[in-house]
Amino acid sequence: DSSLRLVGSEMCIRDSARIIADDDPDLAVAIVADALHDAWAAPLVVRYGLIRGTRPTSQLATAEGWLGKHDNDPDLLLTLGRLSRLNEAWDKAREYLETSLRLRRGVPVYAELGHLLTSLGDEQRGAEYFRQAMELTPDALLDAPEMPPVTAAPADDHAMQSPESSSESSTESSTESRQAS
Repeated sequence: DSSLRLVGSEMCIRDSARIIADDDPDLAVAIVADALHDAWAAPLVVRYGLIRGTRPTSQLATAEGWLGKHDNDPDLLLTLGRLSRLNEAWDKAREYLETSLRLRRGVPVYAELGHLLTSLGDEQRGAEYFRQAMELTPDALLDAPEMPPVTAAPADDHAMQSPESSSESSTESSTESRQAS
């Protein structure tokens, strides 16, 4: 029975992604919400928080309704944090995300907290959360393709000038050229 739920949730995720691609995110929200009503599945909860429907307040209210049965679900709390951030409910977003983090450390929640705190002007704490996300994914850094070295182009006096000073320089250059002739 659990394998059928997993297959069903995978199909729902695939179908909701297709529907979003077809520019009907509200239909995708409804499909995922219905699927979660039938069978709770972490991938669907996460998907629900990633869909950007046209009624984010309603989407958040629906997800908050699930707290009664799933109050200690880190995926639901991550989703609630994302939806709260989308609704610009900053304090609520932070509370949900920090609770999710206490239940389970993970790259998505660290990244969301990094984005939230950075957007609120706390760059130092935001950077710390991003650093913690990177620590959980060291292999991602090791798997980065080798890039050719970047060499700095020689400094061009004109490239470093503001547009006003650049036009002044070209006027001066033109005047000097005419005087030399």
